[in-house]
Amino acid sequence: LARSGGGADSEFPDLKGDTVSPHLRRFYVQMSLENVHFSHQKEQFQTVFEPDLEARALQILDRDPGNTECLSLLGMLHANSGRLETGIQLLRAAIALDGPKSWHCSNLGAILLRAGDRPAAIACYRQALVESPSDARLWSELATLLAAENRHAESADAWLKALESAPSMDRLPLANALALAGERERAIRVYEIGRAHV
Repeated sequence: LARSGGGADSEFPDLKGDTVSPHLRRFYVQMSLENVHFSHQKEQFQTVFEPDLEARALQILDRDPGNTECLSLLGMLHANSGRLETGIQLLRAAIALDGPKSWHCSNLGAILLRAGDRPAAIACYRQALVESPSDARLWSELATLLAAENRHAESADAWLKALESAPSMDRLPLANALALAGERERAIRVYEIGRAHV
């Protein structure tokens, strides 16, 4: 990863004007709370970019306190540094100002999960899906949380929604959820369909 300097060779975009680049947002979300397989790149990101990002986000908020993109990004930065309660407060402030946008709610859900509040995280993912009902990743994350709460029938429904949006997804989690929900015959059929497509 190259350090952002605004030059032609920079691989990381600047924060320009009074808004956070959507590309920067997507990149940070990808590298941050939920994707541990990016651990090496995430460490580089934290070392090289996070101090600058936090300072620059605070500068923008000083000029524009209602900038919800910066509030949300700053919440993620705080949470990623272990300041979970501050991260939660910042994301809730962004939602209060901007409404329950999908990416605000899913990020808040991820932080609440890290804070140990799984029921609240589930509620956040459900709210995120109101705006993004075709997001297979959100459905699969919701399904996983519901399974952890032993809500297996609801988990199976969420896996079905994920597969509707991304038919190439692995069907084994759905088969497992159905089996745990007591729907053994459906689970076997789903498992056999999954094997046929391998």
